[in-house]
Amino acid sequence: MSYRVALAVGEFRAVFTAYVTSSISLNITMLTLAVLVYQRTTSPLLSASTFTLSFLPHLVAGTLLGGLIDRWPVRPLLVGGEVVGAVVVLVMVIPGVPTAVLLALLFCMNLPVPLTSGARGALIADILPTEG
Repeated sequence: MSYRVALAVGEFRAVFTAYVTSSISLNITMLTLAVLVYQRTTSPLLSASTFTLSFLPHLVAGTLLGGLIDRWPVRPLLVGGEVVGAVVVLVMVIPGVPTAVLLALLFCMNLPVPLTSGARGALIADILPTEG
């Protein structure tokens, strides 16, 4: 199947746009948090560890929560995961949040990412035509 055929499907365009937006915002959040941790601690190790900490939830959630993708409806799971991430980011922007709390929130923000990725894959399989 070509991208032209896939992008001709309106629902796929919406899912793709939401995915690109979510990915960009997630990366900007991780980069901003790494800079903030470096400014607060002047430790390159702690700053670099924010990126490591952002990928650790993929191990946990992918392993322990992956079965939820088959049990729950795909669209609510996809939307719910994005809403959880947005709420966590809203808590992160409160002035004066301690660095340790920010790192814990970063972990929580990334917990639903494996679930939303799996749900997105299942949804794309449902909305795209099977031929091609």
